[in-house]
Amino acid sequence: SSLAYIWNHVVRFAVPLFIVISGFLLYHTDRDAPVLSPLAFYRKRLDRILWPFIIWSFIYCLFNAYLLRWNSLLLFFATLGKSLLWGTAYYHLYFLPIILQFYLLYPWLRQWLVRNPRRLFMACLFITISVQVLLYLYLLNIITLPYRYNLLYVRSFPVWLFYFVLGMYAAKEIKG
Repeated sequence: SSLAYIWNHVVRFAVPLFIVISGFLLYHTDRDAPVLSPLAFYRKRLDRILWPFIIWSFIYCLFNAYLLRWNSLLLFFATLGKSLLWGTAYYHLYFLPIILQFYLLYPWLRQWLVRNPRRLFMACLFITISVQVLLYLYLLNIITLPYRYNLLYVRSFPVWLFYFVLGMYAAKEIKG
């Protein structure tokens, strides 16, 4: 029901809060530092999250292969590839592809925040609300979206964009 859907989002605050904190801390640590080129930023940040994500996904896929007695290397590597793309090697890894997407977007979001913070804030609010409404209508079977992209709908950055930018915006406003 609509009430159950809304209640679920009210009490399920951990991932949005994690994304807000991620945006806050990333901008807070970067705001007084010299602006890095996107490539330099990626080299600096992605090593911290990408390699642990790859390693743990590999370990979980290896563990699942052992438990399920997979005899095919092709199946293992296909599952590993899917797990790396969607964050499905184990249930708690799903937010890492979301954070990786924000790391990819961060240099441009930072520039926009410096130039026009209110416009960025409002644009991201609009995008996230629009995507959330579409997902809600999809869950109610009012609209149809391709099912094979089901994971993409909740693991792509537009769903979470507002939360990340909210953290960045808060870090900018605290400094003044």
